[in-house]
Amino acid sequence: MDSLEDDVQKQPRDPLMLGIGALILGVIAIVSDFVLGQAIAGLGIGAVGLVFGGYAVNYANRSIGDKNRMVSMVLSAVGLFASMIGFIYGLAGLV
Repeated sequence: MDSLEDDVQKQPRDPLMLGIGALILGVIAIVSDFVLGQAIAGLGIGAVGLVFGGYAVNYANRSIGDKNRMVSMVLSAVGLFASMIGFIYGLAGLV
């Protein structure tokens, strides 16, 4: 019987999906700050987006041989930037 670790190791992560996830988190953080007026939500989601976006940029950079490497890096970088904007405005809204 295979263990759970064997199943996890068989499926590689897709850097394009990580970039899209970082972009979605960044957009949600910005919407929380500006449209909903929820600074604490924008701060929290922005912080998670920063960590996720940083990981996505690093993983896309290390994915050698992937045909969507540059697209993944650009999406991850835009998501990282959007998360940074959401985090900064969320922090400014609390202060």
